[in-house]
Amino acid sequence: MKEYRIIKKKYFFLNYIKEHNNIKIIIIFLLIYLVNYLEFIYIKIKINNNPKISVYLPIYNKAKYLKRSIGSILKQTLKNIEIITVNDCSDDDTLKILNNMAKNDKRIKIVNNFKNKGLLYSRAMGIKKSKGEYLMNLDPDDELKSSDTLEYLYNKTMNYKVDFISFGFLTKNNLNKKSFFLRCENRDNILFQPQILKNAFNLNDYLITNKLIKREVLLKAFNFFKLNIYGKKWNYGEDEIWSTLINKYSNSMVCVNRPIFIYYINDDSLMNNKNNTLYLTNLIYWFKMFQKIFDNKNDEKYILNRIYFLIFLIKKYSFFNIIKNNKDLKNKYINIFKSIITKYNINNINLNLIKELLKLI
Repeated sequence: MKEYRIIKKKYFFLNYIKEHNNIKIIIIFLLIYLVNYLEFIYIKIKINNNPKISVYLPIYNKAKYLKRSIGSILKQTLKNIEIITVNDCSDDDTLKILNNMAKNDKRIKIVNNFKNKGLLYSRAMGIKKSKGEYLMNLDPDDELKSSDTLEYLYNKTMNYKVDFISFGFLTKNNLNKKSFFLRCENRDNILFQPQILKNAFNLNDYLITNKLIKREVLLKAFNFFKLNIYGKKWNYGEDEIWSTLINKYSNSMVCVNRPIFIYYINDDSLMNNKNNTLYLTNLIYWFKMFQKIFDNKNDEKYILNRIYFLIFLIKKYSFFNIIKNNKDLKNKYINIFKSIITKYNINNINLNLIKELLKLI
């Protein structure tokens, strides 16, 4: 009997709503308002939980620099940040130091590669694991220049509403000599496509470390790069591919005239301890990726620029004997040079250089 009365009341209430259109409209509006309010709360919580900036560091055996580099991030005035450290199977005290630092600050996240995968993979994992609105790569032997660096950059992105900011940096060698380095034109002027790509091309700006980039842009680059990321060990030249894709996928950018980080020229850097065979193998990946990026006839000027740079690198480092004595490398470079001759409009000077290189290898 009690259940019957409850059911009767329920249906009476529903019938009452049906018979009174005004109440029906009010309830519908209340439901719409409730849904919108809940969506607003969800977005607000999501924004508050997500950091404004993620700084990611690809790390291999850089234990002696970590307190300097990570310390420069921890002291930033912008607190809503995260630090993604990607440990590429270091065999020094890197992991021990990272674990100790992460215990004291929950903003530090540690990603451990399952085996030594190289710089490309580590950078990619840093991007993939980051949650910030904007992302920045900091090499583990460098440091942010001042404590308000990230706050300054984030405020610039909010003011200009751009996909990325390009900035200058200080270089510092073992003798403590400093010099300011800036690849920048039209400072504090917003550039749009196709000017962004032309600007990078004219300035030869192929760095990833001198940029604060919207996460969505870097994820597009990651998806373009995906097969190469998982399939190859890549330590050299991959930053040029990242940077080129950033310039290609971004709709807007601005360059600011301020040194953001200090780049240390160390004796134990990858470039100062170059594995020449791996370097030459990576140059093949490097060039094929540029071919893939600029596969449009209208973009041939960008490819030609990279072709001439490829020739310059091989001549500069006198790699002829290494290529000649490695059968696999030799065949690959012969195929690359022959395809260049048949596919692109090479000027006579560089055409003769390529023919000379073919004879040498």
